[in-house]
Amino acid sequence: MNRTRFVVSATFCLVLRAVPGQQDPPAPGAAAIREKPPENARVTELVTAMQKAEAAARTVWLAMATEQHGPEGLAVTTRGTLRVLRGEHPAVHTVVEYEFGNGLRGRMESARTEAGVLVLEDNPAQGETLTHIDPATATDLEWAGEVLEREAVPGLQDARSQAPLGSAMLADLARVFDLQPLPRRERDGQAGTWLGGSLRSGLQPETDPEVPLGDRVEVFVREPDQALLEVAVWQGPLVIQRIVVTKIEIDRPMTAELFAIDGKGLRQRSLREQPAAWEQVQKLLEEAETRAAAAPGDGPKVRPSRRK
Repeated sequence: MNRTRFVVSATFCLVLRAVPGQQDPPAPGAAAIREKPPENARVTELVTAMQKAEAAARTVWLAMATEQHGPEGLAVTTRGTLRVLRGEHPAVHTVVEYEFGNGLRGRMESARTEAGVLVLEDNPAQGETLTHIDPATATDLEWAGEVLEREAVPGLQDARSQAPLGSAMLADLARVFDLQPLPRRERDGQAGTWLGGSLRSGLQPETDPEVPLGDRVEVFVREPDQALLEVAVWQGPLVIQRIVVTKIEIDRPMTAELFAIDGKGLRQRSLREQPAAWEQVQKLLEEAETRAAAAPGDGPKVRPSRRK
């Protein structure tokens, strides 16, 4: 729920770098926010129903659009797609195109399969690059993301790919905002549940980066498929963040070709061939091992590739 990732991380899940200007370290308050359970019975009922439907889905195909207005008025818009295949050969494919209000734009496409993670990126700073993350490193990074409670690190699947109907997002919002049912019962002619509420007491967006900038949120969950289709974060009379699911299909047949990336003739480079990026990865893994070693319990203390 980090404010700088709130919109972008909701759209894509396997990224090598965050969108330029969108990267902050996690705040100490993150765990406390996540551990606070939702209090409203209707929210709990919806999250449970969404999780049940998500567990039964074998494939998911969705498209999303987002818009965010930063504290200095700079707008960021994204459009993206997410494909998830479960079963014997699981795979995830994402595409996200982003544009800032000043004209800066870029594109990222990624695929995670049994061969690891492949990322095709085009951004103003580096141009087009094609990077491969080997399976062992991808698994290490996924573990590190879980230990450090980070939503967007190389190889880490975000909540939307793991919970494609939006159950994890709704649960996170309920920990930050006091969600209550609203009188409206439809959106664009589709029946469902509107929830809304103000920021929970004691949370300060101005001082805690884990709290999204905004003082109120409204959410729509469609019936009967229990899909979260819209999230709007308000600051006073203005919507400063909006996420809209424009398309969602469950159990649509998928083939391996849908998870292939056309590298456009670019030379594929291993993450290990990029000193700056590889150093960043090693620091993140070491940070995760340090935290895991200090954590109580019998959980793994080192990255998966170092276990016997």
